[in-house]
Amino acid sequence: MTVNERLSAAGLMDAFEAARTTGDSEHINVILRQVGLRRGENGMNWSLNAQD
Repeated sequence: MTVNERLSAAGLMDAFEAARTTGDSEHINVILRQVGLRRGENGMNWSLNAQD
């Protein structure tokens, strides 16, 4: 499932877009964690459940 699909399914797309528009990276990370992801230093999204 893509990031957009996860956000949409969770009803978080509008909140994510608002945080992205304002550049609020802390809020972006909070939202991504709610759908099982985190934002890495390089801007890539990673699954919280993935093994390194």
